[in-house]
Amino acid sequence: MPQSPTRIGGKVLRIDRDGKAAAGNNAPSGFDSRIFAYGFRNPQGITFRPGTNQPYTAENGPWHSDEVTALVAGGNGGWDPRPNMSGRGACPDNYCGYSPNQMGAVDPKVRSDFMPMTDLRPYPKAMRPAWNN
Repeated sequence: MPQSPTRIGGKVLRIDRDGKAAAGNNAPSGFDSRIFAYGFRNPQGITFRPGTNQPYTAENGPWHSDEVTALVAGGNGGWDPRPNMSGRGACPDNYCGYSPNQMGAVDPKVRSDFMPMTDLRPYPKAMRPAWNN
């Protein structure tokens, strides 16, 4: 869902008081106009920088890569856990978006299939996090 133009999972929405899309969302062509930014795994917090009102999200990774990202209208967070993206092969449980705590227990041929939270391979123009762990 994070990269889907019509489903709202994995998105940051920006609406007016009537629930309609806020002006200036800049959603990509074909996307739901309420979408301000997309391509997120699990954004759980939002704040606005004093003085500029620049929005930032805090996003939790599965076992790694928690991120803080400065949002841009129409921006892509770069999360897409689908297999076979950017040359990724099969992933455990058909989900490429996590890295187990015990990487030594994972077949070395599969390790390269795990993706970072912001995956710049398929999304080179994704918003880069201001911080990650």
